[in-house]
Amino acid sequence: PVFCTSCCRTQHNLLPLHRIEQWNGMFFQESSLRQAGLVVHLGHRGKPCLAGGYQDRGVPNDFEEDWEDLEEHAGPPHLTAPKDRSCLTVVHTSGVHFCDVRYCNCPGSKDSHLQLACANLFPATTKQPRTAFTFQMLDEFIQDNVECGTSAMNFYSKLRRNTSNAFPHLVPDRYQEMLQVSRIWRLLKLMKWQGFHEGSPDPGSGKLVLFCPACPQPGVNISTDEDINLSKYIVVLFTKCAPADQSGKLEIF
Repeated sequence: PVFCTSCCRTQHNLLPLHRIEQWNGMFFQESSLRQAGLVVHLGHRGKPCLAGGYQDRGVPNDFEEDWEDLEEHAGPPHLTAPKDRSCLTVVHTSGVHFCDVRYCNCPGSKDSHLQLACANLFPATTKQPRTAFTFQMLDEFIQDNVECGTSAMNFYSKLRRNTSNAFPHLVPDRYQEMLQVSRIWRLLKLMKWQGFHEGSPDPGSGKLVLFCPACPQPGVNISTDEDINLSKYIVVLFTKCAPADQSGKLEIF
């Protein structure tokens, strides 16, 4: 559908990671919701904070970044990382987005990284976050890695292509951040599956391993009687198997 700029912001108030195009008088060219003036408000279901007075929780003036994504005017506006402190780089399944984020400033409000987590955004750092990854993107990466053997580098290259198939090299590089966050995400999911939560003691050795119901477990799926012949349960451990094809998928026992 075609909207005016104001209606486009209204329709995407809760969908800030959609990709849009803008009519330039001759054809529709790639643009972004940030260029359309969309602002993402956290803590109030997309509405501005009632406390008002936007408090900058971004990078302080004396903070010197170790990298620069692009030089000024080096590429299309929707691919250029803004210098604004309120701008958050969000990595989603559809690619890399730049969002103007306003945090809740109500008394007793959560820290900025916790507000992002409540919005299904995993910040790359807990202090002054400037980059975040959506939960959906992290889950998709794990699935692609497990089922398809996709490496982190290839997965992020795909996200760059999703952002701009013509200029993938101009998309900001968040590969290192994705490596760190994906490791933490895997660990958190394992701890959740095993019943660990905030306040629980640290998991001991082997406590995060998934239980295998097919393996012989004395007292669980086999009897603990001393007279029982365990050889019939562990014979599979000593069974020879050889792949019948070069891919190693078809096995003969």
